[in-house]
Amino acid sequence: MRLPSLICLVLLAASTGTGSLEAQSYLMGPSLGFTPDNSGTAIRPIIGVPGASLLADRLQLDTAIRGALVSPKQDYAIAARTEDAQFVVIDLRTGSATVQPPNGSHAGADLMAISPAGRSAAAYAHDSKTIQVIGNLPAAPELVRELDATQIPGRAISIAISDDGSLALVRSVEEDRAVLWVINSAGASLPIAVDQPSAAAFFPNSANAIVADDASGSSYMFLDVANAATRIPLTSPATGGMRLFSSAAVSDDGRRVFLAEVNSGNVAIVDMETLQSTVLSCHCQATGLYRLKGSSVFRLNETSREPMMVLDASTSEPRIVLVPPRASEAAEAQQ
Repeated sequence: MRLPSLICLVLLAASTGTGSLEAQSYLMGPSLGFTPDNSGTAIRPIIGVPGASLLADRLQLDTAIRGALVSPKQDYAIAARTEDAQFVVIDLRTGSATVQPPNGSHAGADLMAISPAGRSAAAYAHDSKTIQVIGNLPAAPELVRELDATQIPGRAISIAISDDGSLALVRSVEEDRAVLWVINSAGASLPIAVDQPSAAAFFPNSANAIVADDASGSSYMFLDVANAATRIPLTSPATGGMRLFSSAAVSDDGRRVFLAEVNSGNVAIVDMETLQSTVLSCHCQATGLYRLKGSSVFRLNETSREPMMVLDASTSEPRIVLVPPRASEAAEAQQ
C-alpha cells in the first residue's frame, strides 16, 4: 500500500536527518508524538502514523537531562536536570522545547511520574522521602503540594500520581519484599492488599487504580484506593500465561486496561465492561506501556538500536507495529 504523499515527505525528512526540530516543525505532518532515548537523556519526535513511522533527530535542549518521561498528550515532558537533580518541565508544544523548573519546586527527582491524563506530575526524592506534585501543566507549571512518604519503610522504586495530584502510589522494597502504598494529601500512608505488587496505575481523573500482583499472577481494580478499596479481579495466570508484569495503563475513557508481561512480551487488553481479555505479543522485552498520540497507542519497549514496538489498540483489531531504529544507530550495531 502506498503512503499518502504528505506522510512520505515527512518520513523522508526524518530519515535523511535534516537536523533540528526547527527544520522539521513546519512540515506539519502526522506524528505519534515523542519518545525518550533509552537512557532518558534525550527526546526524539516520532514522525508518521502507526505502522508507518520513523524516529527523527533529538530535540535540541539547553541543558542536560536524565530520566525523561513524556506526557500522555505529548505536549510536555518531565526530567531531572543532570547538574543538580532539579525537577524540570520541557514544553513540547513549540519548536523551542523550553526547559524550566516549575515555580516553587526544588532539587530531588530520583523517581518521576505523570498522571494518566497528564494533569499532574510528581517527583520523589530518596533523601527527604517527599513527593513534589506539579500542577498547571504545561503552560505554567508550579508546585501545588508535597506528599509525605517518610512513614513508608524500605526504598521506593516506583511511583504513580492521580490526575488531581491528591493521591500517590509508592512501590517500596524492604528485605526483597515489595509493598505498594497509597499516600493521600493529608499525609496518611496505607498498604495495598496484594502480596507482590509489580505494576500500578490510576484510572484517568479517578481515585480508582489498577494493580498487578506477581505472587498470584493476577491483576485487580481497586475502587477508591485510598478508602474502602474494593478489589475486583481482572486477570489471572490463565490470561495468556501472564505472571510477571512490567507495566499497567488505562485508556482515556477508562473502558480498557492494558497490562504488559516482562518476559514473554505479551500484552493483555481487558474490556472493563465484559472483563474479557485479548492478548497480543510484541516478541520483545515489554518494559512498559508508554502513551503515544492517538486513542490507546503505546510504546512497549525502550528506544535503542532495535526496532521500537508499538501497540495500536485504536481500532477494533488491535495490532503490534514497529518503528525502525535510526539508520546510523543500526549501522553502529552491525559493526
